[in-house]
Amino acid sequence: MRRVAMVVAAMLLAAVGLAAPARAVASGSLTPGSGSVVVTYSGFVGDPYVNICPSSTGSGACQGLNRSYFLTTASGFASLGPSPYTVQEGTIVYVGTAGSTTVALPAGTYRTDLFDSGTNSLVASEVVTIGNGGSSPNASSAPPPIIQEFGKPASGTCDVAEPEGLNWAGVSSGGWGESWAGWMNDGAGGAVCTRTLVYSSSLGHWVVG
Repeated sequence: MRRVAMVVAAMLLAAVGLAAPARAVASGSLTPGSGSVVVTYSGFVGDPYVNICPSSTGSGACQGLNRSYFLTTASGFASLGPSPYTVQEGTIVYVGTAGSTTVALPAGTYRTDLFDSGTNSLVASEVVTIGNGGSSPNASSAPPPIIQEFGKPASGTCDVAEPEGLNWAGVSSGGWGESWAGWMNDGAGGAVCTRTLVYSSSLGHWVVG
């Protein structure tokens, strides 16, 4: 009987030792301010993402190919600071989906969604006006055009030489022209392939201008 009691006690101790600790529940908010929005987040399983879309975008739909800009703490990005973090006109944000380009966030009225990437869940969603030049909450705010450039190849066309990763957010390939840019050849300047991407509010995604 004593041996049985010892075995039962050992099993109970093992069971207690194997018990998983309680997981923190993700919480966060997007609090509109005067021309800004304050982001708070805690207990996230993955990285927090603040996706920014035209204000006409539905709650929870501002992600992936729909987003115009985003901020996150994910590895390789440094656009979202520690909580609480204020997003305002001029905040440096990543453009589109891939995040290969950064711009200063222009004034406007946007849909902002706060996501937990670990669970792919929506934590908060708000329509906010950024800056003093924001449009009405029901208007669609188109982001400014983006210029893409790469060094012109010694032979062949720009369309053929287009590097991978430039056709983010559903943008088609091609549409390159030739120009000159001062950043080439360590600042001495040189020939480049260039094109401009514009956001089409009617189509809801980026296109080659």
